[in-house]
Amino acid sequence: MQLKYIDGDAPSNYFALSSSPDPKLSQSTINNGKTYILLGSFEKTYPLMRRIGIGIYITFKTLCTLGLGLFSENVREDWKSFWSGKKSKIIYSSSPSFLPIKLLADQGDAKAQYKLGVIYANGRGITQSDTEAFKYFKLAADQGHAVAQYNLGVIYDNGQGITQSEQEAIKYYKLAADQGDADAQYNLGVIYANGQGITQSDAEAFKYFKLAADQGDADAQYELGVRYANGQGITQSDTEAFKYFKLAADQGDADAQYNLEVRYSNGRGVIQSDQEAFKYFKLAADQGDADAQYELGTL
Repeated sequence: MQLKYIDGDAPSNYFALSSSPDPKLSQSTINNGKTYILLGSFEKTYPLMRRIGIGIYITFKTLCTLGLGLFSENVREDWKSFWSGKKSKIIYSSSPSFLPIKLLADQGDAKAQYKLGVIYANGRGITQSDTEAFKYFKLAADQGHAVAQYNLGVIYDNGQGITQSEQEAIKYYKLAADQGDADAQYNLGVIYANGQGITQSDAEAFKYFKLAADQGDADAQYELGVRYANGQGITQSDTEAFKYFKLAADQGDADAQYNLEVRYSNGRGVIQSDQEAFKYFKLAADQGDADAQYELGTL
């Protein structure tokens, strides 16, 4: 299972370098400059910024977009002045409207704590640390941040920077699921289906898969199709099985596409159609489904 990020928080392209940074700079020096920016240490950042060649407005826009700081118009002017060397004091000493993400996180801001967890988890612009990622995700999760709760569930599930614990994973998945997080709901469905750290329950598995499926999660829709087809945790229904297989298939799920081929071929839960059967058969085969490829090769 993998960590996830709110749209815009995925840690890519934090820093846009100019086309001609100082060729004498080592990569470690450049990384130090990025670290100083992320942690709000502008006195250390300034000389490195000039040598690295980071455009001031590119940097400003990047940090704003990522929510790494809170800016106002007067802070924009401070950046311009600081860049030109007219000021020697750190920016936020004269502009309280600017708060670096680290300062916000340490003051208890849940969103900043989550973002800092993302930064540490991926080591973009800062030394990667599972321990620090766990620390900040937990601070945010314990304040009710749903994505941080989901990520904490993943961390406990995988034992990243912390002792693996199925019970703690379930605890945080449930907290996130209760706030409507579809990924947490799907993971709980898998956990209940397999009896992983909890009493196995087809009914509970169905419950959580349906919550996720109704939010458009393709994996959960496929699982619901299987459960309706087999009557696992719910009354068997070919019509409902077809419905959820089709929802997943239309999102590109190869297993669901293969199951639709079978259902169109046999007229299970839908009017029989060789044309529709071949359509989904081909879609599944083109995505690498081994069963579909084998059967297609025998035609």
